[in-house]
Amino acid sequence: MISLFKQAASIFQFHRRPVAPVVHVPAYPELAKGQARHFRDSVTMAPWLVSFNRDSGIYYCQPVGNTRLIRQPYICNKLDKRLVPAGTGIH
Repeated sequence: MISLFKQAASIFQFHRRPVAPVVHVPAYPELAKGQARHFRDSVTMAPWLVSFNRDSGIYYCQPVGNTRLIRQPYICNKLDKRLVPAGTGIH
């Protein structure tokens, strides 16, 4: 019985690989620190509040002001190219 177990264990060997932690780095350093940052949609100029979850690498985008009545908050893996930091003058 023991030899059968050893044979099965030798056939089905599972090699344990060291698991490296996944590091997600956002484009803006304030988001990497866990702080939310104000962004604007470059087309509609609507304000958004964006935060970043470093553990899962997910962006949380929430509309701000009167935009809340029109748009819904959403979650994304990559920050939309239309969102630019507010106050930079980039249109």
